[in-house]
This record gives sequence, structure tokens and C-alpha cells, in this order.
Amino acid sequence: MDRQPEGKRVAQGSSMSGGAKAAIAAAVAAAVLLVGGYTALSVYVSRSDTFLPNTAIAGVPVGGMTQTQAVQTLEQQLPARLAQLSAPFLCGGKEYAVSGSELVFDAAGAVRQAAQEQHGSLLSGGAQYLAALAGGAEYPVSLELNGTPAVVSQAAQAASDTEAHTTWELTGSGSLLFHKGRTGRTVNVQALNTALAQRFN
Repeated sequence: MDRQPEGKRVAQGSSMSGGAKAAIAAAVAAAVLLVGGYTALSVYVSRSDTFLPNTAIAGVPVGGMTQTQAVQTLEQQLPARLAQLSAPFLCGGKEYAVSGSELVFDAAGAVRQAAQEQHGSLLSGGAQYLAALAGGAEYPVSLELNGTPAVVSQAAQAASDTEAHTTWELTGSGSLLFHKGRTGRTVNVQALNTALAQRFN
């Protein structure tokens, strides 16, 4: 009786080793922990009523403060900082300088805007917190001039030729005919104030 040839045996694939499975499980667990931790951190930041560590507004530290405390701190400390600043300008070929003490600011508005940027987004809350820990968070304040500074008025008066030079002539009938001159040289004080405020900002 003829023997039938034996069929080829198919080699079965080797199963994954226990070490590889453990490594994958550990990686998945770590990813879950990272995502969960970041989400929890973002929720904490978005619901927090205080500024993150290392936060400053216009150079004034407000980290860990509530918005009310931050407003009070800005109103107390920022004027002294501004008084150390100055913005020079030329007018009529002469140099002048406006002191930072002439500036006004909206402390409550600056604090409200900073809080919105820091706590407003749930997705970016964790990143905001980590960035604050790593390098700090700095927010600006909008500065404006408190009216027209005296030095600006002085410069405008010195540079403007507001007096119209009057000339006259004798007519054929013997009458005097006066001509009021126009120099046209004035200073746009409003534009100058705006430019100076922008320099401080």
C-alpha cells in the first residue's frame, strides 16, 4: 500500500513575549495618567480664582493673588514704577521729555484681561500652568496720558507761530490797507499725546 506524502506543516507565529506585553501596558498606563493629570490640572486652572505662580502684570508680581488683591497691588505699586519712565520727544528742534507720572491706567481692566487669558480656556489651562512655572507669565496694561502734560503744552506753544504777522500798504487814496499774515505753523497736540502714549505702551 502506497504511503501518502505527509502535508507540509504550517509554522505557527511566535506569541508576544511577556516583557513586550508589560512594556506596552506600562506605556498605555503612563499615557492615561498623563492625559488624566493634564486634564485635572487644566480643570484646576480654569476654576481657580487666583493667578498662577510667577504671574506679573506690567512688571508687578500678582502670582497667587485674587483679582481684587491684584487690582489693589497694581494701584499701589505701578505708579511708582511708571514715575521712573520717561518718553523724550523733539518739537521745533528742541528736546523735551514726558514723565511716566503723567500716565493713567485701568487696573481693574488689566487684571480682568489677564485673568481671562490665564483661566479662560479649559484646554490650555495645563499648558498655562506649566509655562508659568517654567518661565513666568507676563501681561500688559494699557497706558494713557492724563490729559495734556504741561511739558507738551509748553513745547507746542514754543514751536507754534500762532501770531499772524500783519503788514500794511498805503493806497492811492491815501488810506492804510492792512494784510493779516498767515504762518501756518502749529503743533497737533492731540496727535503728539497719542504718539507719546504709544511709546510708553
